Amino acid sequence: IKHNPSKNVAAQERNTNYEASEAETPLSSPPLTSQQEKEDNEKQSIKNLNILLYVGSFLIVAATALFVTLTMPPMIRLAGMVVVTSAFYVGGLILYKRSERLRSAATAFVGTGLAILPFVGVALSSLAGVAPEISWLIISLIGVVAFATAATILQNEFISYATMAFVVSLALSFVPTMQLSVMWYFIALILVSTIMNLGNLLWPKRIPPIFAKSIQTSGTIMTPVALISSLLTSSSMNLWMYEILFGLATLHYLVLWGVKHTRIYEYLVRSLFTITTLLIGIDLIDFPTRGASTGLSLGLDNLGIGQRMAAIGVVWLILALAQVVYSLLRAKS
Repeated sequence: IKHNPSKNVAAQERNTNYEASEAETPLSSPPLTSQQEKEDNEKQSIKNLNILLYVGSFLIVAATALFVTLTMPPMIRLAGMVVVTSAFYVGGLILYKRSERLRSAATAFVGTGLAILPFVGVALSSLAGVAPEISWLIISLIGVVAFATAATILQNEFISYATMAFVVSLALSFVPTMQLSVMWYFIALILVSTIMNLGNLLWPKRIPPIFAKSIQTSGTIMTPVALISSLLTSSSMNLWMYEILFGLATLHYLVLWGVKHTRIYEYLVRSLFTITTLLIGIDLIDFPTRGASTGLSLGLDNLGIGQRMAAIGVVWLILALAQVVYSLLRAKS
């Protein structure tokens, strides 16, 4: 048998051309089945429905805001707002429970009712003649219940954060209602976040999981905001007020450290504890200069400014040594 090289070359060329043509030919996707086409059409319909519902919800909220300004009897306008808000909120929750396919629509209805709720608070004051601070208190209390219920049923994280906002609003509303000083706004912020995180630490199973992240996040935001705001209003604050605020802030981050053992929380607790203790020391050393009528005297009435500064330096040195000792013990453990 004779070997014919020309035939082998021709065969190799045919194989090469075939492979090249096969590589150039794009792989066609398999045709969609009728079931897949039906599912795609249903998803697109739901998407379009959601867009229409959100746009409609925005228009309803805007119309409600304008409804307050209409020339109608005040009580009729107020009653109309209450009925519309309740209808959207309750109807949305019922629809969410009964129809799985229309849950997007139900969420939009509930969101519309919740968005109208603050305007009902404004209407209570402007239409019903309720005092603004009482109206704030009432609508905050209703908002806490409404938002917490909706977040639990809908399992919506955004609504859980909005619930925390209404909890803060409820705490702050007590300050003007009880005619307290500006310090209590800051105390309310820190105290509310501390109590919520303490409940999450002691009874984690009793708090719905949807609120766990929002409680921790809101707490880490509210306490710094309260401390910074108190520094900006120092003209209306006394030293003992800062002692209380920084003491509560120390307690708050100690609770957060109990919930989540991180270095940042530990450093914050140590720093705030040092500041609080230093403020107390400064206050005690300076007490006699403000008048001995308080009955709190450390026998430092005859000390001069330099001696007082030296006493404050001693307090600072003791605190610094305590931090060093703690760091050494912490490193060994």
